[in-house]
Amino acid sequence: MKKTTPITVITRLDRVIQSGAGSNEVRKQNLSPRSSERLLNLTWLICLGLLLSFNLMAQDNKDEWPEDDDWGDDWDVAESPWSQSGFLEGAYGTRIDNDRLFSNQTTLSELRWHQQFQYSDDKVDFNWTYDVWVDELEEDLQFDLRELNFRFSLFGQTDVVLGRQISTWGTGDLLFINDMFPKDWQSFFSGRDDNYLKAPADALRFTSYFKPVNVDVVITPRAEPDRFINGERFALFSPFAQGHVGGFEAINPRNPHDPEYAIRLFKNYKGHQMALYGYHGIDKSPTGVDANFLPYFPKKNVFGASFQSTLGQGLYNIEVGYHQALDDKQGNNPLVPNSQWRFLVGYERELIKKLNWGTQYYVEHTVDYDAFIANSFSPNT
Repeated sequence: MKKTTPITVITRLDRVIQSGAGSNEVRKQNLSPRSSERLLNLTWLICLGLLLSFNLMAQDNKDEWPEDDDWGDDWDVAESPWSQSGFLEGAYGTRIDNDRLFSNQTTLSELRWHQQFQYSDDKVDFNWTYDVWVDELEEDLQFDLRELNFRFSLFGQTDVVLGRQISTWGTGDLLFINDMFPKDWQSFFSGRDDNYLKAPADALRFTSYFKPVNVDVVITPRAEPDRFINGERFALFSPFAQGHVGGFEAINPRNPHDPEYAIRLFKNYKGHQMALYGYHGIDKSPTGVDANFLPYFPKKNVFGASFQSTLGQGLYNIEVGYHQALDDKQGNNPLVPNSQWRFLVGYERELIKKLNWGTQYYVEHTVDYDAFIANSFSPNT
């Protein structure tokens, strides 16, 4: 007997606005000596970023108004290949209701500096993006290298991205069936901008364009898992404790060492977006438990497809994927999630200018459900 897991229906009403620097609301508090030191370090790093920015702008001005300009008829000005952007952001979040598992009900209290540098010419592009911030919930100054890569073309039809990068594909809105690239769920549930949901990875990406079909290949030499909920900032359910645990690092799995391979075949045919997907790697969160009752990332394959096109005044999308559990092909190991079919259909349209409406219908179907229940430690939960 097969059983379909509970159905999730997600409806979103989004207000589309121009991207800004974010909220400036930061909780006022007395800084400890350690916090003051972290804030001082952040200040120095921000000053360094601003210094580099001003240097680049000065270089641009120098290129624009050369000292030996003879005011002739030639007004062509060579633009600088360098560009930069950055912003300072303050953010604060707290729980509405007290969670007894946490002595501090704050979920986010940070001051963040985001900096991006780019170099572009006819042969190669260079991208360097990083974030540095201080957070009340963290012990030390935090640094996240989000991009450090080179982009170039081969044979006139292949684009290559080499280095640290952020990858994504698929048609779901915050639902990822065939997108097996790392996500930052702690950042997402903390309330940071949606851009921070996509986590970076060290990878090599090839995108080749052919007349019959386009091919996208991403190779990650060392698997990059999600930045998952581990109990430090948010609670999670533990089947062994038969309840929620939190307030400490409840999950600390061993890091995966195997490579990941992802491929996408995609085509735009008369306005219809079609794609086939394949993935070999790991479950992005430590959903498995080994023989020593330690959490780990089970191996899996993913095969799927998607279709997107216009309907009326909006867009609809259909996506399906089969998540094959390689460590539990029979579905009788209660310590490893079973294989699943995942399906979604969605629709989105603009109601008025800068106001979009969208809805999604998402289903997960667990394979070998009877075997899973028969071997479960707690079949009634």
